Amino acid sequence: MSYKLVYQIDKNNHLKGYSVCDINGNEETKSSITGNYDPKTRMLNFEEKSILSTRSKTPLSEFCLMTVKGKIEKKGAKNIF
Repeated sequence: MSYKLVYQIDKNNHLKGYSVCDINGNEETKSSITGNYDPKTRMLNFEEKSILSTRSKTPLSEFCLMTVKGKIEKKGAKNIF
């Protein structure tokens, strides 16, 4: 299943934006995210807070919102999470 993050990081390294899963699919769901970024360790931490929109027929009470901790690494010319 496809998954995409769209976010901005402010001057205090706080992250705000949204995630989208199953992009252009029958279950496409967009969730708000908040978190932080540590530029020294390149760690990106965020939590999906609420469902903004969905094409799914699944009741909102049955959705699983994620908490994610990961590192951004350089692979060639690309940054990989």
